[in-house]
Amino acid sequence: MREVSSLRQEHQSPLMRIVDYIVVHEMAHMTEKNHTPEFWHIIGLILPDYETRKEWLDKNGKYFSGWIENSNCLKNSIPIYD
Repeated sequence: MREVSSLRQEHQSPLMRIVDYIVVHEMAHMTEKNHTPEFWHIIGLILPDYETRKEWLDKNGKYFSGWIENSNCLKNSIPIYD
């Protein structure tokens, strides 16, 4: 499984690598509510390079603030995943 995951990550766009980090981060909260060492361990099992992704998001996330709230998807009540 990890080999397939690694191959997929090598061919991802930079933005999709961040989206994956956000999804994995939020799913880890299903097991561990707070940002404990165990929480980060869970993320590291799935995304060994999570620290790089987290640093990028910490630095650049402000540029995406409000993007979803202002998108037509939510204004028109159309699910984003359709």
